[in-house]
Amino acid sequence: MTQAADAVRLELPTASLYLRALNARGLLGAKRSGRCVYYRIAPNPSVQGADVLVKALRTAFEAGRTVEEIFRDLTAFTHPRRVDIVRALRERDGMLYPVDIRQACGISMRALRRRLAKLERRGIVSRNAHRVKLRQPESGLACVLLEMACSR
Repeated sequence: MTQAADAVRLELPTASLYLRALNARGLLGAKRSGRCVYYRIAPNPSVQGADVLVKALRTAFEAGRTVEEIFRDLTAFTHPRRVDIVRALRERDGMLYPVDIRQACGISMRALRRRLAKLERRGIVSRNAHRVKLRQPESGLACVLLEMACSR
């Protein structure tokens, strides 16, 4: 756990919280030895989509992507409103005016701007002066995450 916290520059309690959440979602296996917990990538077959996501994670690591890059991809879809935004864009041919996204998702314009900024930094959307466009992510992991977000 300490190695994971150091790799993504998080405090140990925060890293522990994230690792437990990933374990609870069927993406990590955990083994306790005394006070230490050792995590490994291991899909839980009872969790829908865990096998596909774990395969994408393994591929990302094997391709030499950094922990920071993988973490950035994984956190693009951690907020339900960002998922709602992506779904709204996908359902409407991938391009909308912000006011239409706001209406479809039922969120304030201020919240929408924050969520869009994070999605834009992660390469999931692009914005011009008037519209927001859903992009095809560059990383395979982000593509898998996008498909999972839109299929639920």
